[in-house]
Amino acid sequence: MWTTATWVDAYVVTARGVLLPPVRQDLGSPHGATVEAGAGGAILVTADNSFVYVFAPFVGSAVPVRVLDLQFRRFVNVTRDYPALVAQDAQMWWHAYGPAGVGGGGSFGVLAAWVGDECMLAKGHSAWATVGRLEAQGRLSGKPAPGYPAGAEYVKVLRTFLKKHGYCGS
Repeated sequence: MWTTATWVDAYVVTARGVLLPPVRQDLGSPHGATVEAGAGGAILVTADNSFVYVFAPFVGSAVPVRVLDLQFRRFVNVTRDYPALVAQDAQMWWHAYGPAGVGGGGSFGVLAAWVGDECMLAKGHSAWATVGRLEAQGRLSGKPAPGYPAGAEYVKVLRTFLKKHGYCGS
């Protein structure tokens, strides 16, 4: 199996010079990262690869935005501190899913990323209401591939996953 990974080496610079060794962070595969200006300095904007293969095969997986900040020689997830980035990401995933909630195929992975973003924006209640409507309409019934959840099972797996990964509390 071919795998790729994106690694970041961050060097901490102090008045005395560069601290070694660098702080290493595995960002997963293959979404990469960008360095952007943050509230207190540079931030690393990447994606949460824990979503890959959970709700759909790789090609149908979608990954919500993740923002990391280097603090005290370790990367800290500060995504909630950047709601504009999360809102932009949520909008992208909702448009990818389709306003009609097409369901099936890669849409299960895309919907999962959208719900994750919405939970990060404290909009989990309305996101779950949308998921409930989609399920009631039968739009979550087609499995994306053998072995992946659909229907009520998809909703249960999604709730459990998002709670475990700190996105939604309920």
